[in-house]
Amino acid sequence: MTDVNSHAVDSVAGGHYSADTLPVGPPPANHGRTGAGWTLFAGGALGALIVAIGFILPSMPLIYAGIAVAVVGVIASIVLRAAGYGQVQRVRAQE
Repeated sequence: MTDVNSHAVDSVAGGHYSADTLPVGPPPANHGRTGAGWTLFAGGALGALIVAIGFILPSMPLIYAGIAVAVVGVIASIVLRAAGYGQVQRVRAQE
């Protein structure tokens, strides 16, 4: 039987970490809910829906249209992230 109160030396509960392994700061509080993230989700979901309809009604133009919508969603998300509507980048400490 194992003792539930004992911890390994390097475990989170019982170990000690040096300063260089600690996080620089708290993670961003938006959890990825940004304009760029929602654009990526909407483009992918809409593209998948169109592709699924294209598979149900055997229609290659519909399938290609769904793929195009998903690709446009990815590109729009990349552009929005570059414009500052994405996740905030944390600044690393100077070593």
